[in-house]
Amino acid sequence: VSWPGRFAIVGIGDAARALVFAEARGTVGERYIIAEKSIPFRELFTIGARALDRSASFPEVPLPLMYAGGYVGDALATLFRTSFKLSVKSVRLMHIMSDMDGAKARRELGWTPRAVEASIGEAMRFFERQAKA
Repeated sequence: VSWPGRFAIVGIGDAARALVFAEARGTVGERYIIAEKSIPFRELFTIGARALDRSASFPEVPLPLMYAGGYVGDALATLFRTSFKLSVKSVRLMHIMSDMDGAKARRELGWTPRAVEASIGEAMRFFERQAKA
């Protein structure tokens, strides 16, 4: 199952390399977005499934249904005096996040991340090995 919204993606090795580059080449006080690109959640899940040769069919939960779940999560959080990951606030943030653009990091730091497909595939294979260990 997928839901509306986008996610900024970068491989862990690419993120680490960007931090080293920022320390060595960055300007004090500047901020750099370390993301290869933003993709819809459905695309993220599809790339991950394909990396493991699994079915890539992810129906999307409609936004009004997500908000209904958020209201239920908020009510349960109040009732049980705890927090829930699904809340009205989390649903709102899932679909209003703007695209993250790492162009400034590429331009000013000389950073060149791998394609998201390679990073997601590597992560999926890592977690599959961990699950089997």
